Amino acid sequence: MIGGDEAPAKSERTQKREAFFLDFALAVRERHPSLQLMLTGGFRTRAGMNSALKSKGCDMIGVGRPAATVPDFPRSVVGIEAQKEVSDAEAGMQLEKIKEPWFLKHLPFPQLQRALAGGAETMYYGQKIRDMVKA
Repeated sequence: MIGGDEAPAKSERTQKREAFFLDFALAVRERHPSLQLMLTGGFRTRAGMNSALKSKGCDMIGVGRPAATVPDFPRSVVGIEAQKEVSDAEAGMQLEKIKEPWFLKHLPFPQLQRALAGGAETMYYGQKIRDMVKA
């Protein structure tokens, strides 16, 4: 979840399903089948969201970072904003890699670098949300 050059690579399975916490949600669903679950973390495409919903791992999808960057992201994924049919290939977005502070590469511990890079990323998206509130 946290950025950084040395972050572990996502498995092909994780990349295909997008959802960072789907395995956890499926385990919760198994123990609590009547619980309404919302899953967030990693969703970037309509196909990934539909896949998580079809897996029965969740009942609702949350999109944080895409919506913080493009507030109409949920509408564009469905095609409401464009008032036209949006193909699965078009229904999604790639987030740009957040530029890390220059000094991180000079820190001696890779784990510390990743943690601070993740903090910088969180601050970036938090600022995007604050900017939306001000607008």
